[in-house]
Amino acid sequence: MFPQLEQLRFGYENTLFAQLRSRFRGVLNSQLAGSSAFDSRKGSLLGDAVRITPDLLPEVYATYQSCLDAVGGSLIGDLYIQQNNDYNANVLGRGNRFDVLVYSGMIRDFSQDELRFVFG
Repeated sequence: MFPQLEQLRFGYENTLFAQLRSRFRGVLNSQLAGSSAFDSRKGSLLGDAVRITPDLLPEVYATYQSCLDAVGGSLIGDLYIQQNNDYNANVLGRGNRFDVLVYSGMIRDFSQDELRFVFG
């Protein structure tokens, strides 16, 4: 899995996650155990976003992959871009897989260092 995740969160976030796990253990386990939620979200990404490859945006792709490599732990993932002028991003993660969706406004307006911060 990703053992350093708790170290990346703020203390109060770990407390909230622990409370959620204890209150909703049965619901969370049934929802998270299977891959249906993950696969459903991944499928919807392909419906309204573009998966970035080295051929499409080589610098952006390399920046994202370098962030995965920097964290370590054999992380893998895809980068998606959705057409939108806003600055927003989200992550879809399971196990060692982290797919990131960013809005095109960020790709247009952010430097590679700023994108590295967002991906990180």
